[in-house]
Amino acid sequence: MVFISQVFCQPSIQSPDITVRYGDTGRKKLERNNMCSMPVSGKCPFCDWVCKSMKASTFAMHLSRKHSLELGRQSKPYKCDECDKHFVARSHLNHHHLNHHEIIFHYCKENCCSYKGKNKAALITHYVNKHMKDIKKRCDVYGRCITCNREDPGPYHIGRCHPSSPFSEKKNGYQ
Repeated sequence: MVFISQVFCQPSIQSPDITVRYGDTGRKKLERNNMCSMPVSGKCPFCDWVCKSMKASTFAMHLSRKHSLELGRQSKPYKCDECDKHFVARSHLNHHHLNHHEIIFHYCKENCCSYKGKNKAALITHYVNKHMKDIKKRCDVYGRCITCNREDPGPYHIGRCHPSSPFSEKKNGYQ
């Protein structure tokens, strides 16, 4: 057992190295070396960071992403299979893969427009800025969404809120 400042870290029963196993979904899972509990103050023993939410999961995420070497773990255990990049979290690897190796373009629905975006949010923002200029300008003048009265709406909000948008939640019955 190791005491680091006010954090109690206990080595796991498994081997000291990170071991890779496959879960029910067939995805790789890394076994952890240590289990650490959050101190009462919420202060990280390795840096000046304080866990404001006082949630153990937030504290654990900070430790695993910022201080993996201090805890005897690999610093970036998630490697991209298609290039040499490594990541601290699986979600970062997934984001990288979607944006650099599996780009699915979203095309603008207007006939005269050749815009293509990497994701739906970019397409909605483009659509409002280029094809709904009148409505966006009215919202900007009032400082509120003219549909729902939300303060300072961005283009994405206008595209999802205004019924004349092809991406409108109200138009498509999502509300």
